[in-house]
Amino acid sequence: MEIIKSNDIPYSTKLFFGKLDAGNAGIRIIGLIWLIIAFAYVFAGYGILTSKDWWITATIIITAFSFIFCMVSLPITKMGVVANVIILVFIILNQRFKWIG
Repeated sequence: MEIIKSNDIPYSTKLFFGKLDAGNAGIRIIGLIWLIIAFAYVFAGYGILTSKDWWITATIIITAFSFIFCMVSLPITKMGVVANVIILVFIILNQRFKWIG
C-alpha cells in the first residue's frame, strides 16, 4: 500500500537489488526505521548546535545505521550511500581541523 505515488520512484517492496521481497508489512517496517534514522539525525544536529560532547559518536552511529539500510535498499538509495560517505569524511576531517566543537 503506497502512501504517496511517484512517477520518478516506483513503489517496490524489493530489497537487496530486487532479490528479496519484503512485502507490504516489511517495507513499512523499513520505512519506519528510516523515519527513526531521520529523527536521530535531527537529535545529532541538536548536539552539534548546542556543542554537546556526544554529537560525534551519535552521528557516527546514526550514519552507520543509515549506511546499512542504504545498502539493503540499493539501487534506489545510492545517493544515500554518497551522503553517508560525505558525512563520515566530514567527521574525520573535523577531528583534524576542529571546525565544530
